[in-house]
Amino acid sequence: MSDPLMRSLLFLPGNREKFLEKAAALPQCSPEALFYLGRQKEAAELLAGVKRGSEPDVRSQAVLAAVLAATGQKAAAEAMVDTLQRSPSMDHHIAFSLGTAFAQMGQPDQAVIWLRSSVDDGFPCYPWFAADPLLEPIRRDPGYQKLMAELRDRFDTARSRYQLSTISH
Repeated sequence: MSDPLMRSLLFLPGNREKFLEKAAALPQCSPEALFYLGRQKEAAELLAGVKRGSEPDVRSQAVLAAVLAATGQKAAAEAMVDTLQRSPSMDHHIAFSLGTAFAQMGQPDQAVIWLRSSVDDGFPCYPWFAADPLLEPIRRDPGYQKLMAELRDRFDTARSRYQLSTISH
C-alpha cells in the first residue's frame, strides 16, 4: 500500500489504528505519518530537508510550521508562517497546513481563514478536517464549527448523490 494512500486512510472513520500499525511497519514513511506516529523530531528533520530544486519545498515547510507549533516551537512556527503566507506557490495543501499551524498556535480566527481557503481552493474533505488532531485546539471555536457544518452538509450531499447514482446504474 502506498504511503500517500495510507495517509488518506488515516482520516477515514475507523482506520486510524490500521494506519498507525501499517505505517509503523514501513521501512520509511512520510514525515506527516511520522508526526502522527509520535515521532515529531524525526518528522521535523525530514520536513526541514525536503527541497524542490535547490529551494525548500513550500508544502513541506507549511507542514513543518504546524509540526513546530504542535511541539511548542511557536516562535519558529510563526516566523515560517509569516513567510509562507506570502508564497506565490499557494495551493490548498499549503493553505490547509497554515490552518493547522494557526490552530496549534492558538489563533482560531486565522486558522479558519486558511482552512476555508483550502476548502475554496479544492480541499473540502470533511473526514480529514473532522479527524486531524492538529485541529483539536480549535474544535470548539464557533468559526471552525460553522466551517465544519458547511463541510458536513457538502459531504452528506455528495455521499447521497453518489450512492444513489451508483445504485441506479
